[in-house]
Amino acid sequence: QCPVGHSCSEMGLEAPVACGAGFYQGEVGQSSCLRCPRGQYSSSTGSSNCTSCPAHKTTQGIGFSSESDCECPEDYYTSGDKCVACGEGAECG
Repeated sequence: QCPVGHSCSEMGLEAPVACGAGFYQGEVGQSSCLRCPRGQYSSSTGSSNCTSCPAHKTTQGIGFSSESDCECPEDYYTSGDKCVACGEGAECG
């Protein structure tokens, strides 16, 4: 049976293939890996789940593979390693 973190051919004739970075598979017996959703990433192969970005950070889309892909969303700015909300009427850049 195809293990978590891997995909297997529909016929089951080929060896399991580890999900690549940015992908995961949390269930056994699956034929494909899934892209990590927005706000999460997977930096290793064979992942059964993705890691959430640090507090208040997100990714620009799906399938990211590094914590460095996690950024402050619109209306926030970076202060050190934290995202801080822009004040009302303030211009965030």
